[in-house]
Amino acid sequence: MLNIHRAMGIHIMKNHENRLINERSPYLLQHAHNPVDWYPWSEEAFQRAKNENKPVFLSIGYSTCHWCHVMEHESFEDEDVAAAMNRNFVCIKVDREERPDLDNFYMTASQILTGSGGWPLNMIVTPDRKPVFAMTYIPRRSRGEQMGIIELSDAVGELWRKQGNDLMKRANEIVSKLEAGVASKPGNLMEEKFLKDSFKELSENFDQQNGGFGLSPKFPTPHYLIFLLRYFHRYHDEAALKMVEMTIEKINLGGIHDHVGHGFHRYSTDAGWFLPHFEKMLYDQGMIMIALAELQLVTGKKIYSEMIGELFSFLMAEMHDPRGGFYSAIDADSEGAEGKYYTWGYSEILAVLGEEEGKFFAGIFNANQMGNYHDESTGRSTGKNILYMEKSVDDLAREVSLEPSVLSHRIERDRKKLFDYRSGRTRPHTDDKILTSLNGIIISALSLGYRATGNSDILKTAMETADFILEKMDAGENRLFHTLREGSPAIEGFIDDYAFLINGLIDLYEVSMETKYLENADRLNRTTIMEFLDTKDYGFFFTATYRNEVGGRKKELYDGAIPSGNSVQVLNLLRLSHLVDDESLSRIAVKTLDSLYGTVSEAPVFHLYLMCALDFAIGPTTHVKIIRGDNHTGDQMINIAQESYNPNMTITATGKQGNEFYSKFMLELQKINDGKTRAYVCKNYTCLPETTTIEEFRKQVSS
Repeated sequence: MLNIHRAMGIHIMKNHENRLINERSPYLLQHAHNPVDWYPWSEEAFQRAKNENKPVFLSIGYSTCHWCHVMEHESFEDEDVAAAMNRNFVCIKVDREERPDLDNFYMTASQILTGSGGWPLNMIVTPDRKPVFAMTYIPRRSRGEQMGIIELSDAVGELWRKQGNDLMKRANEIVSKLEAGVASKPGNLMEEKFLKDSFKELSENFDQQNGGFGLSPKFPTPHYLIFLLRYFHRYHDEAALKMVEMTIEKINLGGIHDHVGHGFHRYSTDAGWFLPHFEKMLYDQGMIMIALAELQLVTGKKIYSEMIGELFSFLMAEMHDPRGGFYSAIDADSEGAEGKYYTWGYSEILAVLGEEEGKFFAGIFNANQMGNYHDESTGRSTGKNILYMEKSVDDLAREVSLEPSVLSHRIERDRKKLFDYRSGRTRPHTDDKILTSLNGIIISALSLGYRATGNSDILKTAMETADFILEKMDAGENRLFHTLREGSPAIEGFIDDYAFLINGLIDLYEVSMETKYLENADRLNRTTIMEFLDTKDYGFFFTATYRNEVGGRKKELYDGAIPSGNSVQVLNLLRLSHLVDDESLSRIAVKTLDSLYGTVSEAPVFHLYLMCALDFAIGPTTHVKIIRGDNHTGDQMINIAQESYNPNMTITATGKQGNEFYSKFMLELQKINDGKTRAYVCKNYTCLPETTTIEEFRKQVSS
């Protein structure tokens, strides 16, 4: 076990071993040797709190969270801190990626209590799991007005012993507020004006100099870009496309892009995308690839295909489990320092590349002898450099009178040398949990990445990933597991797991035309409706009917780092209603949209992926059905349908005999077939005449 922990980059304290030692979560295992008497979330922990009449110290984080590491090293590894915590609390650790339901609930409580939240999220909770106080990072000792954790532990323990009934009353009031927030606001007919309102707000917040939205910190927020591409498709507003292209360009040039190993860091601490928070999240890579693929389909520009290829290479090299599936995240820290793995001394670059080539490369990527990376807290130079570009390769090539391809080849040669050198450094820890929801995002990303590039390796990986998740995350009775580590699945799935996997399977079906992916999407969608749908007020609960934690079942409606499960599932329903010809799915989607009218009307920009679903619901939509004959005409028709960007098009294709699954809804299969391919194009529920020729089909889908 110790060797496993060392491989994960976990600091070992042999004198201590708490109950987390038996967990599989990398985050919980990082704390398994703390002197704090940690429990995992369990009945045992809360029963002990009741028996001993103690409050619970609930700490929620994740394995690649920088400030979680800081707090562990400062406080949770400290004997005096542990003594104070163990004396006053029953202590529970939760991995927010394993239990997003708990994270959502207590984060909402934190926002009610403090007006903000973040990770680590530290809560004081009653023995019946109700929140009393909320904090994020807590220093070991008091700093100014911020109480240290030792003083805090003793103060809360004393307060509980003297005023426990008052604290219970406070907790009940907080839970009442949380439960009141579950109810949907009065509905109305969701309308097109929300699309225009969202665009207006994005336009007003767009950074005209650096791309992206707002000032700092600045997140890539790919779902903003995905919405803008749909807005451009609907209204032909060039400003929408310009925002997307400029944002992608600036992100690609900036320090948030790992120019040596590829992939993108979590966010930029400055407005210009220069100084990143260095962790790499799987969901960012996936959502960025989706935005890149759609942008390539809109513009046809080679640069976006190249970016997809680089991102795919990174994912396969750094985040892919050779047994199947993709890992959740890569840490920002190595050897106790954030960004150490990714930053460069000027002399290092020259030593690896040689003086002349090193100076050339350093000039391209703005590295200097003093270092361009300054410590955030002190402002002092670290002597290290973050690699970033101020101009594109095309612009730089023009300045030095080189062909862009020649300059690109030279940069790529140098990059590989630096990558090989960097690979000898101590690597940041990888959180090797495999999550169904995040792998659903990746299946979508790879499917669309294949569609944009034609790279068959990307399609092959998408199919292998889907097959792996469908097999390993099968919880029986058409249900899914949420997480997998070391070959063992655990925790039954949440709405995000179902919604993102269904979305990935639909995307994969439309590029592979493998029936099993559509069948599985349809099967899991029926489970989602049965287990998660609010049949009274519509929308989807985060947890299934058979799960019920403190505060009741909640709905996650707002987009965050990724779109909400509700937003994704509404679009799933709309697409599947066409793909499997089931109008009842569309009715559920529209009723859910309308039920969210009140919530969305307050701030449509916080629901941009739902706006993508609204765009589909408004139409016009196009549904293509192709019955393939004896020749390759059907495959050519599929390629024609997929070669342009139309986010509101669905495609179904089958062989001339079909199968039992298709026969339920493709009435065209009943027609006499003479070996010819037949295509049926329907627009807004009006079908055009059957066609058997490439030329006529092209006219129908493009008109």
